Amino acid sequence: HSETLWLMGAKELWLQGDVDGGRGMLERAFKENPNSEEIWLAAVKIESENSQFSRARALLAKAREQAGTKRVWLKSAQLERSQGNVEAEKKILEEGIHKFPTFDKFYLMLGQLAERIADPSARAIYREGTVRCVKSATIWIWASRYEEKHSAAKARSLLEKARVKNPKNDLLWLESIRVEVRD
Repeated sequence: HSETLWLMGAKELWLQGDVDGGRGMLERAFKENPNSEEIWLAAVKIESENSQFSRARALLAKAREQAGTKRVWLKSAQLERSQGNVEAEKKILEEGIHKFPTFDKFYLMLGQLAERIADPSARAIYREGTVRCVKSATIWIWASRYEEKHSAAKARSLLEKARVKNPKNDLLWLESIRVEVRD
């Protein structure tokens, strides 16, 4: 039942060029360790590294149903982003936020997606992220950088609010300094 041994075996086969052998080992690993996040993600990696994106996508869909961890949802969104599938990426991120409302990476990715496609909802996404993930310096920083594109004063104000809620976070202080330097 050792996930690590199954993963090491599958990786060794894959690195030796035996992709089918690696797949087979992971199939057997699934039987011994059903719903293992690590095994699901290893299987997805084999498929995506071999440009079998439809297989990787199908594995991730099944993994979201069976394992359903935030990391599986995150990898699903990352796969869609890497393939340029904006609608699927957005849908996965929105569902991910619904299932894991305090996971800051979903807000970051959805906000970044909105920025990439020039969707004005980016501000609201980052704002919701700062409300639900108050302790995440990263979401505060991304929100402030978004605001800084429009107004340095808004970025300053947002970072001040972040520092009040997270007074000992060095990253927020550093970002505040960077806003001043850039302005």
